[in-house]
Amino acid sequence: NGVSAAIPDGHMAITVAAPSTVGVSIAVINLTDFDLTVTTTQISGGLANGYGVIFRYIDQDNFYRFDISGDGLWGVSRRLKDQWVPIVELTASSAIQTGHTSNTLRVVARGGQFEFYANGVLLGQAADANLPVGRIGLFASTFDDPDTQVSFDDLVIVSP
Repeated sequence: NGVSAAIPDGHMAITVAAPSTVGVSIAVINLTDFDLTVTTTQISGGLANGYGVIFRYIDQDNFYRFDISGDGLWGVSRRLKDQWVPIVELTASSAIQTGHTSNTLRVVARGGQFEFYANGVLLGQAADANLPVGRIGLFASTFDDPDTQVSFDDLVIVSP
């Protein structure tokens, strides 16, 4: 299916070799309120992509996704059945480092209230109470350009 995940040097690397494909790794822990931080690094691939954090994952048809892209965009969406429901439309932010570089992402969830950060800067807030609990995960995705690799390191989850 063109997707692989490995933990080569103590960090997780998700590689997506095919175009228009998503690679996901989901943890087995269920969380309600949390404060999650992770360092992401785009290793290779085009900059029109998406990667970041999945949270309150129930199943493949019900979860939230906090994306950033290699070209400096960020957004939040909810998976509902077979469609994406935008919560925060894709928006450019100078807080996101572009290209093959690192970004520290943070998601704070308290009930149906969410805060999203990149590199210590608050990108925005959102509210959605549809999914009160679920698993967390990491993902990388491609659009037209294949062969994107993103590594994830220093994942920390604490109580908000």
